[in-house]
Amino acid sequence: MDETELKLFLEENKNDISWMRPEDDMNNIFLHSEKWDETIKIDIRKLPQLTKEEILLILTGGKNVEHVTRVTGFFSKVEHWNKGKLAELKDRYRINKAF
Repeated sequence: MDETELKLFLEENKNDISWMRPEDDMNNIFLHSEKWDETIKIDIRKLPQLTKEEILLILTGGKNVEHVTRVTGFFSKVEHWNKGKLAELKDRYRINKAF
């Protein structure tokens, strides 16, 4: 990724990611994710080694994980479930079966 691609990436994600480039430290840029409350510092000289996906992975701190379950043929994200349904999910019997 070069600086032009970074600017485009930041513009595309302006609702989720804020950034700052200190005047006294032009070699670094700071990116902050409000959603994940994570701030990272990127050395501009090492920017070519990074991809958009890597930056997002670092910004989420590994927290951007969706848990999906299949119940009676339907898929749904469990993050939208109420407390009772989540407790039921924890109580379910699980097995690991090697094939």
